[in-house]
Amino acid sequence: SFAAKFELPSDPFASSEDYHAAQAAAHLAGRELLKPFVERAPDDPMVVHAYAYFHMLEDEEYAALLRRTLTLDPTCSSAAFFLSETVGRGDDADGEGSAQYLTHGYEHSEGTWKLLFAREKYDRLAYRSVAEAEAFRDQVEADMASREFPLDPENRASSLEVLCNGNGFSLRLHAPCENAIRELAGRDRLANVPLGDDVLDAMLSLSAFADNGELDGARVDQMLLKLLEAEPEWLRAAQFYVVYSVVLRATSGHDAEIDALRRALDLDPRNGEIGLDLAGAMERGGRPPHDIAEVYRHVIANSDGRAVEEGMPADHHIEHATKFLRELEAEEEQGH
Repeated sequence: SFAAKFELPSDPFASSEDYHAAQAAAHLAGRELLKPFVERAPDDPMVVHAYAYFHMLEDEEYAALLRRTLTLDPTCSSAAFFLSETVGRGDDADGEGSAQYLTHGYEHSEGTWKLLFAREKYDRLAYRSVAEAEAFRDQVEADMASREFPLDPENRASSLEVLCNGNGFSLRLHAPCENAIRELAGRDRLANVPLGDDVLDAMLSLSAFADNGELDGARVDQMLLKLLEAEPEWLRAAQFYVVYSVVLRATSGHDAEIDALRRALDLDPRNGEIGLDLAGAMERGGRPPHDIAEVYRHVIANSDGRAVEEGMPADHHIEHATKFLRELEAEEEQGH
Protein backbone atom coordinates (compact mmCIF):
# COMPACT_ATOMS: atom_id res chain seq x y z
CA SER A 1 0.00 0.00 0.00
CA PHE A 2 2.92 2.34 0.63
CA ALA A 3 4.21 1.68 -2.88
CA ALA A 4 0.97 3.06 -4.34
CA LYS A 5 1.88 6.50 -2.97
CA PHE A 6 4.81 6.80 -5.36
CA GLU A 7 4.24 7.28 -9.05
CA LEU A 8 6.54 5.89 -11.74
CA PRO A 9 6.53 7.03 -15.38
CA SER A 10 3.33 5.82 -17.05
CA ASP A 11 4.54 6.64 -20.55
CA PRO A 12 5.27 3.25 -22.20
CA PHE A 13 7.89 4.98 -24.35
CA ALA A 14 9.77 6.51 -21.41
CA SER A 15 13.46 5.66 -21.46
CA SER A 16 14.75 2.98 -19.10
CA GLU A 17 17.01 5.63 -17.53
CA ASP A 18 13.99 7.80 -16.69
CA TYR A 19 12.12 4.85 -15.26
CA HIS A 20 15.00 3.64 -13.07
CA ALA A 21 15.69 7.19 -11.85
CA ALA A 22 12.04 7.59 -10.88
CA GLN A 23 12.06 4.17 -9.20
CA ALA A 24 15.14 5.05 -7.16
CA ALA A 25 13.59 8.36 -6.10
CA ALA A 26 10.35 6.62 -5.11
CA HIS A 27 12.25 4.12 -2.98
CA LEU A 28 14.16 6.87 -1.17
CA ALA A 29 10.88 8.67 -0.48
CA GLY A 30 9.37 5.42 0.81
CA ARG A 31 12.23 4.89 3.22
CA GLU A 32 11.76 8.37 4.64
CA LEU A 33 8.06 7.76 5.07
CA LEU A 34 8.64 4.50 6.94
CA LYS A 35 11.56 5.54 9.12
CA PRO A 36 9.36 6.73 12.02
CA PHE A 37 7.53 3.39 12.01
CA VAL A 38 10.81 1.45 12.01
CA GLU A 39 12.13 3.54 14.90
CA ARG A 40 8.97 3.01 16.97
CA ALA A 41 8.52 -0.68 16.16
CA PRO A 42 11.86 -2.19 15.06
CA ASP A 43 10.67 -5.71 15.94
CA ASP A 44 7.38 -5.58 14.09
CA PRO A 45 7.76 -7.99 11.13
CA MET A 46 5.14 -6.15 9.08
CA VAL A 47 7.02 -2.87 9.44
CA VAL A 48 10.39 -4.44 8.65
CA HIS A 49 8.96 -6.22 5.64
CA ALA A 50 7.41 -3.01 4.31
CA TYR A 51 10.72 -1.22 4.85
CA ALA A 52 12.50 -3.98 2.92
CA TYR A 53 10.38 -3.24 -0.15
CA PHE A 54 12.07 0.12 -0.57
CA HIS A 55 15.53 -1.51 -0.54
CA MET A 56 14.94 -4.00 -3.34
CA LEU A 57 17.36 -2.18 -5.64
CA GLU A 58 20.23 -3.02 -3.26
CA ASP A 59 20.42 -6.80 -3.00
CA GLU A 60 22.47 -7.02 0.21
CA GLU A 61 20.32 -4.59 2.20
CA TYR A 62 17.14 -6.05 0.77
CA ALA A 63 18.19 -9.59 1.69
CA ALA A 64 19.25 -8.52 5.19
CA LEU A 65 15.86 -6.94 5.88
CA LEU A 66 14.02 -9.94 4.49
CA ARG A 67 16.09 -12.24 6.74
CA ARG A 68 15.24 -9.98 9.66
CA THR A 69 11.55 -10.32 8.74
CA LEU A 70 11.81 -14.11 8.72
CA THR A 71 13.59 -14.09 12.08
CA LEU A 72 10.74 -12.07 13.55
CA ASP A 73 8.05 -14.07 11.77
CA PRO A 74 9.11 -17.43 10.28
CA THR A 75 5.67 -17.77 8.64
CA CYS A 76 6.07 -14.67 6.43
CA SER A 77 5.75 -16.42 3.07
CA SER A 78 6.43 -13.40 0.90
CA ALA A 79 9.73 -12.70 2.70
CA ALA A 80 10.87 -16.29 2.13
CA PHE A 81 9.85 -16.15 -1.52
CA PHE A 82 11.61 -12.87 -2.28
CA LEU A 83 14.68 -14.08 -0.41
CA SER A 84 14.80 -17.18 -2.59
CA GLU A 85 14.79 -14.91 -5.64
CA THR A 86 17.26 -12.36 -4.27
CA VAL A 87 19.96 -14.75 -3.08
CA GLY A 88 19.50 -16.82 -6.23
CA ARG A 89 20.47 -14.00 -8.58
CA GLY A 90 23.65 -14.97 -10.32
CA ASP A 91 23.64 -18.43 -8.72
CA ASP A 92 23.43 -21.66 -10.64
CA ALA A 93 19.92 -22.96 -11.11
CA ASP A 94 20.32 -25.29 -8.14
CA GLY A 95 21.88 -22.64 -5.88
CA GLU A 96 21.76 -23.81 -2.28
CA GLY A 97 20.95 -20.34 -0.93
CA SER A 98 17.80 -20.09 -2.96
CA ALA A 99 16.79 -23.68 -2.20
CA GLN A 100 17.18 -23.02 1.53
CA TYR A 101 14.50 -20.35 1.51
CA LEU A 102 12.20 -22.31 -0.78
CA THR A 103 12.38 -25.17 1.72
CA HIS A 104 11.71 -22.76 4.58
CA GLY A 105 8.75 -21.29 2.71
CA TYR A 106 7.29 -24.70 1.94
CA GLU A 107 7.61 -25.87 5.54
CA HIS A 108 6.14 -22.71 7.08
CA SER A 109 3.39 -21.82 4.60
CA GLU A 110 -0.14 -23.00 4.06
CA GLY A 111 -2.63 -22.97 1.23
CA THR A 112 -1.63 -21.52 -2.10
CA TRP A 113 1.69 -20.15 -0.81
CA LYS A 114 2.70 -23.70 0.08
CA LEU A 115 1.92 -24.86 -3.43
CA LEU A 116 3.85 -21.98 -4.98
CA PHE A 117 6.96 -22.87 -2.95
CA ALA A 118 6.51 -26.52 -3.92
CA ARG A 119 6.50 -25.68 -7.63
CA GLU A 120 9.57 -23.45 -7.33
CA LYS A 121 11.48 -26.03 -5.30
CA TYR A 122 10.51 -28.83 -7.68
CA ASP A 123 11.87 -26.86 -10.63
CA ARG A 124 15.14 -26.17 -8.79
CA LEU A 125 15.60 -29.81 -7.85
CA ALA A 126 14.83 -30.97 -11.39
CA TYR A 127 17.91 -29.11 -12.68
CA ARG A 128 20.06 -31.21 -10.36
CA SER A 129 18.28 -34.55 -10.18
CA VAL A 130 14.99 -35.71 -11.67
CA ALA A 131 14.79 -38.50 -9.10
CA GLU A 132 15.23 -36.03 -6.24
CA ALA A 133 12.60 -33.72 -7.75
CA GLU A 134 10.12 -36.58 -8.15
CA ALA A 135 10.70 -37.73 -4.55
CA PHE A 136 9.86 -34.20 -3.41
CA ARG A 137 6.75 -34.17 -5.61
CA ASP A 138 5.59 -37.37 -3.95
CA GLN A 139 6.06 -35.68 -0.57
CA VAL A 140 3.98 -32.70 -1.72
CA GLU A 141 1.23 -35.01 -2.98
CA ALA A 142 1.13 -36.75 0.41
CA ASP A 143 1.03 -33.38 2.18
CA MET A 144 -1.84 -32.19 0.01
CA ALA A 145 -3.77 -35.41 0.61
CA SER A 146 -3.71 -34.74 4.34
CA ARG A 147 -5.17 -31.23 3.99
CA GLU A 148 -8.18 -29.49 2.58
CA PHE A 149 -7.43 -28.31 -0.94
CA PRO A 150 -5.34 -25.12 -0.78
CA LEU A 151 -7.99 -22.50 -1.50
CA ASP A 152 -8.16 -19.10 0.14
CA PRO A 153 -11.88 -18.37 0.61
CA GLU A 154 -11.13 -14.65 0.82
CA ASN A 155 -9.46 -14.51 -2.58
CA ARG A 156 -10.87 -17.04 -5.02
CA ALA A 157 -9.14 -15.75 -8.14
CA SER A 158 -5.68 -15.59 -6.56
CA SER A 159 -6.04 -19.08 -5.12
CA LEU A 160 -7.10 -20.58 -8.41
CA GLU A 161 -4.31 -18.78 -10.23
CA VAL A 162 -1.67 -20.36 -8.00
CA LEU A 163 -3.41 -23.71 -7.83
CA CYS A 164 -4.29 -24.28 -11.47
CA ASN A 165 -2.31 -21.88 -13.63
CA GLY A 166 0.82 -23.96 -13.95
CA ASN A 167 1.56 -24.82 -10.32
CA GLY A 168 -0.58 -27.61 -8.94
CA PHE A 169 -1.36 -29.02 -12.35
CA SER A 170 2.28 -28.89 -13.49
CA LEU A 171 3.20 -30.82 -10.36
CA ARG A 172 0.59 -33.35 -11.50
CA LEU A 173 -1.50 -32.61 -8.42
CA HIS A 174 -4.66 -32.86 -10.49
CA ALA A 175 -7.09 -33.72 -7.71
CA PRO A 176 -6.69 -30.46 -5.70
CA CYS A 177 -7.18 -28.41 -8.84
CA GLU A 178 -10.26 -30.37 -9.89
CA ASN A 179 -11.66 -30.21 -6.37
CA ALA A 180 -11.16 -26.44 -6.18
CA ILE A 181 -12.92 -25.82 -9.49
CA ARG A 182 -15.75 -28.18 -8.58
CA GLU A 183 -16.11 -26.66 -5.10
CA LEU A 184 -16.29 -23.10 -6.38
CA ALA A 185 -18.67 -24.03 -9.17
CA GLY A 186 -20.87 -25.68 -6.56
CA ARG A 187 -20.82 -22.55 -4.42
CA ASP A 188 -21.89 -20.46 -7.40
CA ARG A 189 -24.73 -22.88 -8.12
CA LEU A 190 -25.97 -22.80 -4.52
CA ALA A 191 -25.81 -19.01 -4.55
CA ASN A 192 -27.81 -19.07 -7.81
CA VAL A 193 -25.23 -16.93 -9.60
CA PRO A 194 -23.53 -17.50 -12.98
CA LEU A 195 -20.37 -19.56 -13.08
CA GLY A 196 -17.61 -17.32 -11.72
CA ASP A 197 -15.11 -15.76 -14.11
CA ASP A 198 -12.29 -16.95 -11.84
CA VAL A 199 -13.38 -20.58 -12.33
CA LEU A 200 -13.63 -20.11 -16.09
CA ASP A 201 -10.24 -18.38 -16.17
CA ALA A 202 -8.67 -21.28 -14.29
CA MET A 203 -10.10 -23.79 -16.75
CA LEU A 204 -9.10 -21.62 -19.69
CA SER A 205 -5.52 -21.43 -18.42
CA LEU A 206 -5.34 -25.21 -18.17
CA SER A 207 -6.75 -25.47 -21.67
CA ALA A 208 -4.22 -22.96 -23.00
CA PHE A 209 -1.35 -24.86 -21.36
CA ALA A 210 -2.62 -28.00 -23.07
CA ASP A 211 -2.97 -26.19 -26.38
CA ASN A 212 0.67 -25.04 -26.38
CA GLY A 213 1.99 -28.40 -25.22
CA GLU A 214 2.98 -27.48 -21.65
CA LEU A 215 0.40 -29.83 -20.15
CA ASP A 216 -1.00 -33.19 -21.18
CA GLY A 217 -3.98 -32.22 -23.32
CA ALA A 218 -5.69 -35.58 -22.84
CA ARG A 219 -5.42 -35.19 -19.06
CA VAL A 220 -6.96 -31.71 -19.18
CA ASP A 221 -9.69 -33.02 -21.50
CA GLN A 222 -10.45 -35.81 -19.02
CA MET A 223 -10.56 -33.32 -16.14
CA LEU A 224 -13.03 -31.05 -17.93
CA LEU A 225 -15.28 -34.00 -18.79
CA LYS A 226 -15.26 -35.12 -15.15
CA LEU A 227 -16.18 -31.61 -14.06
CA LEU A 228 -18.95 -31.54 -16.64
CA GLU A 229 -20.39 -34.75 -15.16
CA ALA A 230 -20.40 -33.11 -11.72
CA GLU A 231 -21.79 -29.81 -13.00
CA PRO A 232 -24.27 -30.72 -15.78
CA GLU A 233 -25.63 -27.18 -15.89
CA TRP A 234 -22.42 -26.23 -17.67
CA LEU A 235 -24.04 -27.78 -20.74
CA ARG A 236 -26.04 -24.55 -20.80
CA ALA A 237 -23.04 -22.27 -20.14
CA ALA A 238 -21.63 -20.76 -23.33
CA GLN A 239 -18.30 -19.89 -21.71
CA PHE A 240 -17.70 -23.52 -20.76
CA TYR A 241 -17.75 -24.44 -24.45
CA VAL A 242 -15.35 -21.59 -25.20
CA VAL A 243 -12.95 -23.01 -22.61
CA TYR A 244 -13.47 -26.54 -23.84
CA SER A 245 -12.83 -25.53 -27.45
CA VAL A 246 -9.25 -24.58 -26.58
CA VAL A 247 -8.35 -28.00 -25.22
CA LEU A 248 -10.25 -29.71 -28.03
CA ARG A 249 -8.04 -27.86 -30.50
CA ALA A 250 -5.04 -29.54 -28.85
CA THR A 251 -6.55 -32.99 -28.44
CA SER A 252 -9.10 -33.48 -31.21
CA GLY A 253 -8.39 -30.93 -33.94
CA HIS A 254 -10.21 -28.06 -35.59
CA ASP A 255 -13.50 -29.85 -36.25
CA ALA A 256 -14.11 -30.49 -32.55
CA GLU A 257 -13.01 -26.95 -31.68
CA ILE A 258 -15.42 -25.49 -34.23
CA ASP A 259 -18.31 -27.64 -32.99
CA ALA A 260 -17.74 -26.47 -29.40
CA LEU A 261 -17.61 -22.80 -30.43
CA ARG A 262 -20.73 -23.19 -32.56
CA ARG A 263 -22.53 -24.62 -29.52
CA ALA A 264 -21.29 -21.66 -27.44
CA LEU A 265 -22.61 -19.17 -29.99
CA ASP A 266 -25.97 -20.97 -30.09
CA LEU A 267 -26.21 -20.47 -26.32
CA ASP A 268 -25.13 -16.81 -26.43
CA PRO A 269 -25.86 -15.54 -29.96
CA ARG A 270 -25.25 -11.87 -29.19
CA ASN A 271 -21.75 -12.51 -27.88
CA GLY A 272 -19.65 -11.20 -30.74
CA GLU A 273 -16.43 -12.35 -29.09
CA ILE A 274 -17.57 -15.98 -29.34
CA GLY A 275 -18.69 -15.43 -32.92
CA LEU A 276 -15.29 -14.09 -33.90
CA ASP A 277 -13.57 -16.95 -32.11
CA LEU A 278 -15.71 -19.33 -34.16
CA ALA A 279 -14.90 -17.57 -37.42
CA GLY A 280 -11.21 -17.61 -36.58
CA ALA A 281 -11.31 -21.34 -35.85
CA MET A 282 -13.10 -21.89 -39.16
CA GLU A 283 -10.39 -19.93 -40.99
CA ARG A 284 -7.66 -22.01 -39.31
CA GLY A 285 -9.59 -25.18 -40.12
CA GLY A 286 -9.87 -24.34 -43.80
CA ARG A 287 -13.66 -24.07 -43.89
CA PRO A 288 -15.26 -22.57 -47.02
CA PRO A 289 -15.07 -18.76 -47.12
CA HIS A 290 -18.83 -18.42 -47.53
CA ASP A 291 -19.43 -20.38 -44.31
CA ILE A 292 -17.00 -18.10 -42.49
CA ALA A 293 -18.64 -15.03 -44.00
CA GLU A 294 -22.00 -16.18 -42.64
CA VAL A 295 -20.58 -16.15 -39.11
CA TYR A 296 -19.01 -12.72 -39.61
CA ARG A 297 -22.32 -11.33 -40.89
CA HIS A 298 -24.03 -12.75 -37.80
CA VAL A 299 -21.50 -11.00 -35.55
CA ILE A 300 -21.89 -7.65 -37.31
CA ALA A 301 -25.69 -7.85 -37.13
CA ASN A 302 -26.04 -9.16 -33.58
CA SER A 303 -22.98 -8.27 -31.50
CA ASP A 304 -23.72 -6.55 -28.19
CA GLY A 305 -20.24 -5.05 -27.91
CA ARG A 306 -18.29 -8.03 -26.62
CA ALA A 307 -16.43 -8.46 -29.92
CA VAL A 308 -13.39 -6.71 -28.50
CA GLU A 309 -9.86 -7.96 -28.03
CA GLU A 310 -8.31 -6.84 -24.75
CA GLY A 311 -5.73 -4.12 -25.30
CA MET A 312 -6.96 -3.37 -28.83
CA PRO A 313 -9.32 -0.67 -30.18
CA ALA A 314 -12.98 -1.45 -29.53
CA ASP A 315 -13.75 -2.04 -33.21
CA HIS A 316 -10.64 -4.10 -33.94
CA HIS A 317 -12.37 -7.43 -34.30
CA ILE A 318 -15.34 -6.00 -36.19
CA GLU A 319 -12.90 -4.38 -38.60
CA HIS A 320 -11.37 -7.78 -39.28
CA ALA A 321 -14.83 -9.18 -40.00
CA THR A 322 -15.74 -6.36 -42.39
CA LYS A 323 -12.36 -6.60 -44.10
CA PHE A 324 -12.88 -10.33 -44.65
CA LEU A 325 -16.32 -9.68 -46.16
CA ARG A 326 -15.03 -6.87 -48.43
CA GLU A 327 -12.21 -9.07 -49.72
CA LEU A 328 -14.62 -11.97 -50.35
CA GLU A 329 -17.00 -9.68 -52.26
CA ALA A 330 -14.09 -8.32 -54.30
CA GLU A 331 -12.99 -11.82 -55.21
CA GLU A 332 -16.51 -12.73 -56.27
CA GLU A 333 -16.79 -9.62 -58.47
CA GLN A 334 -13.48 -10.44 -60.13
CA GLY A 335 -14.70 -13.98 -60.70
CA HIS A 336 -17.71 -12.67 -62.58
